[in-house]
Amino acid sequence: MEDEIIARENYFHGGGTMGEMIRSKDWSSTSLGDPVTWPINLRNSVSLLLNSQFAMFIWWGPDMITFYNDAYMQMLGKKHPDSLGSKGFEVWEEIWPDLKPLVDKVMIDKESVLLEDMLLYVKRYGYTEPTYFTYSYSPVLDESGEVEGLFAVVTETTQKVIGTRKILESEQNFRNLVTEAPIAICILTGEDYIVEMANEVMLQFLGRTKDIIGQPLLAALPEADMQGLTKVLDHVRQTGESFSKPVYPAELLIDGVRETRYFDLIFKPHYKNADSSEVTSIFCVAHNVTEEVLIRRQLEENESDLQRRVEERTADLNQQRTFIESILDASFNGIYSLKAVRNQEGIITDFHYLFANKNIANLVNLQPQEMIGASMLQLIPENKNNGFFDLFCRVLQTGKPVQDVTHFVTQNIDNWYDYVIVPIDSDTVVVTTQDITKNKLASIQIEEQRNLLDNIMKHSPSGISVTEVIRNKEGTVIDGRTLIANEISEKFTGIPLAKMLHNTVAQNDPGVIDSPLFQQAVHTLNTGVPFIMQYFLQGAGRWLELSVARMDKDRLINVFTDVTATKTAELEIVNSIERLAGVFNAAQSGMFTFAPEFNEEGELIDFRFVITNANFAAYVNQTPEGLKGELGSTWFPSYMENGVFDMYKKTFLTGETQRQNIHYNADGLDVYLDLMSTKIMDEVLVTFTDYTELKLTQTQLEQHIEELKRSNANLEEFAHAASHDLKEPIRKVQVFSDRLKSSFNQLTEEQQNLFGRVDDAAQRMSLLIDDLLDYSHVSMGVEMLEEIDLNEKLETVISDLEIAIQDKDASIKVDPLPTIKGHRRQLQQLFHNLIQNALKYSKKDEAPHISITSEKIKGREASFTLPFENNNHYYHLIQVKDNGIGFDQEYAERIFQMFQRLHGKSEYNGSGVGLAIVRKVVQNHNGHIAAESVQGQGATFKILFPAE
Repeated sequence: MEDEIIARENYFHGGGTMGEMIRSKDWSSTSLGDPVTWPINLRNSVSLLLNSQFAMFIWWGPDMITFYNDAYMQMLGKKHPDSLGSKGFEVWEEIWPDLKPLVDKVMIDKESVLLEDMLLYVKRYGYTEPTYFTYSYSPVLDESGEVEGLFAVVTETTQKVIGTRKILESEQNFRNLVTEAPIAICILTGEDYIVEMANEVMLQFLGRTKDIIGQPLLAALPEADMQGLTKVLDHVRQTGESFSKPVYPAELLIDGVRETRYFDLIFKPHYKNADSSEVTSIFCVAHNVTEEVLIRRQLEENESDLQRRVEERTADLNQQRTFIESILDASFNGIYSLKAVRNQEGIITDFHYLFANKNIANLVNLQPQEMIGASMLQLIPENKNNGFFDLFCRVLQTGKPVQDVTHFVTQNIDNWYDYVIVPIDSDTVVVTTQDITKNKLASIQIEEQRNLLDNIMKHSPSGISVTEVIRNKEGTVIDGRTLIANEISEKFTGIPLAKMLHNTVAQNDPGVIDSPLFQQAVHTLNTGVPFIMQYFLQGAGRWLELSVARMDKDRLINVFTDVTATKTAELEIVNSIERLAGVFNAAQSGMFTFAPEFNEEGELIDFRFVITNANFAAYVNQTPEGLKGELGSTWFPSYMENGVFDMYKKTFLTGETQRQNIHYNADGLDVYLDLMSTKIMDEVLVTFTDYTELKLTQTQLEQHIEELKRSNANLEEFAHAASHDLKEPIRKVQVFSDRLKSSFNQLTEEQQNLFGRVDDAAQRMSLLIDDLLDYSHVSMGVEMLEEIDLNEKLETVISDLEIAIQDKDASIKVDPLPTIKGHRRQLQQLFHNLIQNALKYSKKDEAPHISITSEKIKGREASFTLPFENNNHYYHLIQVKDNGIGFDQEYAERIFQMFQRLHGKSEYNGSGVGLAIVRKVVQNHNGHIAAESVQGQGATFKILFPAE
């Protein structure tokens, strides 16, 4: 048992929580057995998994036994810790239909699989939730190239996907708001004022089409530069000040003709972000007031012209009036003029008609001449209460014209009018009306129909949408676009309404163009024959019943209902039967059912085969059909005497499941079987697994283990020889070299050089053996932790290196260091190697200065990258900084590797093992290390030790 525990520790060192759980778990209850019997590929894979900071898991063998590390543990939720050692398809049974095709591609086709942002509905906290994961599946192969297991690296991307979706929805909502706004809006971006967005109202005002979107302003609207708009825009962009101007005149090129239009303009700057002063775009709002300006000017011109005519042609007044009245009578609009009647206090009490054309007179069944001088309130009393009397008074008080629409209702009239009231002087107004009843009634009818359609769409239990087809140049239907859709459509399809209405049909469902559904829709469009069909929408995971009918030559109306529950029930019944038969026939284990055979006295004497799978039938070179109805004793006579029949009999009579391992060496067979019998209704289900090959392999493995133990003993003896015997020859080389050197009376310069090279080589060899032994001790890990005061360790190291420090005239500044849990000898060796390294690589013309500092920080505050889950852990940051020769930062990782040197042996002696030992010590203490340097400016070694 002690050997097994040691083996586990050696196989699966470290790994945090999951490492401890894997080492302490009783694996004998699984199909894998004790870890000492595991294949080397499995042990290596588990060791790699435990020592990785990425989320990883392994599914091993036919049962897909599950292993995982601490990073993946967080993704399991409440499935942890039961998932360890469980079967992968049981752990993730709710999403196994989604995962199995990927697993088969690895386990059967031996191919690696990478799938990004895969949508999975998992149940890890007691409820089903949509999640997104990026998976990488790779096969683990044995020496013969067969797949033994699946190695997976996984990252959860749920928050990233949801965040991206929300940003897109927010942007689309803003664009819809701008597009549907009743006023003209556009957005200009950058120094060239690129037209990023312009709604339909703005395009109509400018007399342009959507082609200008994406163009610079001067390319889309060249006349803008002549109007001075670019200077105004430059001022807004450069100063950040908003600009507003009522009745701004602009000459626009409308359909090739220059036309002056008037706008109420607002230019508002938009900054890069809330804290920025950089204007990236300008928000433009324009209200077209051209018609009001022209009316006002026309009235002013008419008034001026009329006054001039009165002054210049007094004699022709009656003739001109008759002429004007004839023109006004011929107008399709109603035109009349009113004169205010005031009391002694100057308050208006009534209005008298000064003029009325035939259109107005007909409304009250009078002639125009009969209305002149008549009281307005006597002819139309309703004007006192419907607000028109007060409106006329207000126009005279303010002197401002009014334009509006009214629903005028009297005993004889029920019409809609568009009217304009213009003050002539302080007592006179001219009123122009246009009967818009037909247009208004049509608009009301359209609005009522729209409201009815909206209510149908909103409250319908079915999804309703309208699709407009997209054709190529030849007129062939190649795609479609959704024009309208109700909210239930989003629920049924799983596609957000904004995306559904923005994208084409193929973009929302890439496979639909080549499907029978699309071809059927084209047929309905061509023939007008509607169709109904059921289909599975992959993205939404629903079965829908779709009814499609033609609206016109380019549009289809679609009505669809969720029939998932009904379809699922149907499919589950069929799938359950097929799955059961498939599992039974494809099972690697032998399976069959036995029906009891009784004699005349009612004694159970044998069993007959009912159903068998191919695996079992192969034992007697038969087919399942050939064994049906046959007695068991016919094909397996020995089972009546070797206890197998008694086992089945006990199961049938007592209902108790029986299981045993049996060496079946009879009836031409010599196999080891794991045999189990279970009573199902009036039959016995027998399942067995042939583990003959495993049994033989186990025997061979036991022999190999003995050989491995002998080999390990030999290696230990070799390590002992390396630590003691190898140093003795080196010592003798040094001693005999000195003796040989002293035996000569006088050495030539070449001889002295040769003896010097022998001494240097012997010293390097001795140093290398010492360093390799130190590294081998460090590589064995930390067997026991204790509280270590790093201040005491550093004092010891400085004392040991006192002579080297004095020789270099070095200074060492040490801040207070923490007390941590660790290995006393290894931590001393760490500081020894770092200070010795700083002394060795000091500058020749400058005394070494070494500073050692310490502070407590969170992982995310470190200057080098840590695993995400360590960002909130507390660490002791210890920095060892020197003013030596330094190195290029590109070698910051290389210097920690074994035998890696950045300088020649003639410049700086050493074995290239010291910093490799330093990193190994840091790793043994669950820490992190990094080096930072600039060539010629010293180096800083940063070490993180866990503070918790």
